[in-house]
Amino acid sequence: MKKFEFRLQKLFEIRDRKEKEIKNKLGYLIKVQKQEEEEKKILINDLKRKDYNYRKNFLFSDFNISEALSHENFSRVNCKKIQNLEIKKKDMDLKIKRIKKNLLEASIQKKVVEKIKDKKIKEYSQDLKKREDFLYGGTGL
Repeated sequence: MKKFEFRLQKLFEIRDRKEKEIKNKLGYLIKVQKQEEEEKKILINDLKRKDYNYRKNFLFSDFNISEALSHENFSRVNCKKIQNLEIKKKDMDLKIKRIKKNLLEASIQKKVVEKIKDKKIKEYSQDLKKREDFLYGGTGL
C-alpha cells in the first residue's frame, strides 16, 4: 500500500506562506504604529512641560522677549510634528485595516485547503482500514 500523498500540498504550503507573510507585515506595521504613538506622547509631554515652565517664568519673573520667541517657535514646531504623527497614524490605521482584511482572506483560503486535506486523510484512513479488513478478515487474524 502506498503512502498518503496530498496532491494539493504545494497549494497548501503557498497559502500558508502567504498567510505568514501577511501576519509579519501586520506585526511590523503595528510595531511602527506603537513607536510613533510613543513618540507622540513624548512630544506632548515635552510641550506641556515647556509650556508650564514658560508660564511660571512669565508670571513670576522678568519677561524676556527672546525666551518668548523661543517658546513660540518650540511650540509651533512640536505642534506640527504632533499633527504629522496624527496624520501618519490615520494612514497607518487604514493600512492595518486593509492588511487585516487580506489576512482574513488568506486564512480562509488556507483553511479551505486544510479541510480538504483533513477530508482526504480521513478517506485514505477509511480505505486503508477497509483493505486491512478485507485482507485479514477471512484469515481469522
